[in-house]
Amino acid sequence: MKLFSTLLFMLMLSASATGQTNTNVLSGKALFENKCIRCHGKDGTKGMFGAKNLQESRLANDILLRIISDGKGIMPSWKKKLSAEQLLLLIDYIKTLRK
Repeated sequence: MKLFSTLLFMLMLSASATGQTNTNVLSGKALFENKCIRCHGKDGTKGMFGAKNLQESRLANDILLRIISDGKGIMPSWKKKLSAEQLLLLIDYIKTLRK
């Protein structure tokens, strides 16, 4: 729970920044392509193994953080495999897939 609270605090700090840089988006994209593309697809619409369509998702940052951190269904937990910064970069990138 302490990890989740810390990540949530960092997420709120990130959200209050003046905007995301291209470097952040590219870093998040690289993480997505390495960790998520198999089930979610390159554009977030693949839906393999029950993966949600990320273009349609309107989940709030804290919910995205919880799902990515803890996993859901067969989706693995990433909290021990990704740093807090990487989780936030991934969330920032996922939000760019929204239509």
